[in-house]
Amino acid sequence: MRSIRWMLVIAMSAAAVAWIGCTFDDETYFLYPLYLNEPSNPTRTSLELTWSITPAEETFAHYRLYYSEVSRFDTSSTSYYVDSVRTNTSRTVRGLEPGGTYYFRVYTELTSGEVSEASNEVHGTTLVWGVTDTFELGLAPTDVEVSRVKFLPPRDERVFIAHYESDKVSVVSVTGDTLMGEVTGLSQPWALKAEPDAEFIHIAAPGDEKVWRVKMEDFTIDRDYDVGSNPMDIDFTPNGVYAWVTEMEDSSVTIINTVLHETLNIDIGKSAKGIAILPYGNKAYITNMIESQVTAVNTANNEVITSINVEAGPQGVKASADGRWVYVANANTDIVSVINTEIDEVVGWVRVGDKPVDMALSPDGYLMYVVNYDSDNMTVIHLGTNTVAGTIPVGDGPLSIDITEEGEFAYVANYLGNNVMKVALQP
Repeated sequence: MRSIRWMLVIAMSAAAVAWIGCTFDDETYFLYPLYLNEPSNPTRTSLELTWSITPAEETFAHYRLYYSEVSRFDTSSTSYYVDSVRTNTSRTVRGLEPGGTYYFRVYTELTSGEVSEASNEVHGTTLVWGVTDTFELGLAPTDVEVSRVKFLPPRDERVFIAHYESDKVSVVSVTGDTLMGEVTGLSQPWALKAEPDAEFIHIAAPGDEKVWRVKMEDFTIDRDYDVGSNPMDIDFTPNGVYAWVTEMEDSSVTIINTVLHETLNIDIGKSAKGIAILPYGNKAYITNMIESQVTAVNTANNEVITSINVEAGPQGVKASADGRWVYVANANTDIVSVINTEIDEVVGWVRVGDKPVDMALSPDGYLMYVVNYDSDNMTVIHLGTNTVAGTIPVGDGPLSIDITEEGEFAYVANYLGNNVMKVALQP
């Protein structure tokens, strides 16, 4: 008769669990609970699970990973995955709902049909935010502009994408996620900005030292304006009459009168990178990347008001919806500075990801989305408290961001990844 002896082995670490071993002559197998780690790498629709390896080798059949939306669930009525490879101790569970919380347990099943006790139960929550689509339409995308189009239905928004190394601008439908057309004949298009009435979009092209005005309805070039060397950014006064264009190498700004089609150049005496005109149109804020300052300009007389010291390497700049605050992305210090526009002084800061370069404001004015070029993600700032509300992974070298009119999606231009990602901001 076979001799049977039972033994209890105590865990040697906090992560291990005790098990009961059964010995039948020379064959030993273990039916002990596995240790399941907390879920990791959440996306909008998936969670990754890992667990300890079973010591049962010859008698191992497979793992069973069960999950449910309720804790302490009954495995007979829940979904599960089966993996028949003993060394495969991880699984990405897909097809989950955005913002949902899920509970997990894992078991070992032997060739005899016997099943181990349940592992510890863990739970995880999928992201509300996340990438839903990727567009590869050209090389080195530098800017994205999402806009409705005049004379078309309000929801018929289009995404304009500047491809610096492909010498073109691609146009994508927000609703259909399809390529609608291209603007060609440009040299090194860098920055984009739609006019407030959404009839024309302006494209700054350093290779041409021009700003091109393009019809948003059919993507045809309407006219062009000569500007200074290395135009970097564009913003409009609220009435849409004036387009301000920053010029990095000339340390100046060209102001385009879009009605009379005349230009005026003003010297600000410092490198000019990003620009934000306040919602009331009374001031423009221009980042001076080399000098680590922001220049405030009176738009009524086009005179410099003051220079504001910020952190090193300021690039992107964006005003709050009420115009009381201006936010500055400082690429060299991983900090967003907060400027009070009444006194033109820095009154706070928020630490974000590695090398923040651009920002976009949510339509409700409560959140600021900051793309971080070196950490390949974007930081979500809650403007009520100036605190970080979350981080969203994106592509390689994100350089620009814009948001749809209803705030459902962001589009992020990944310069190094040669693509643009559509990111869901709401479930």
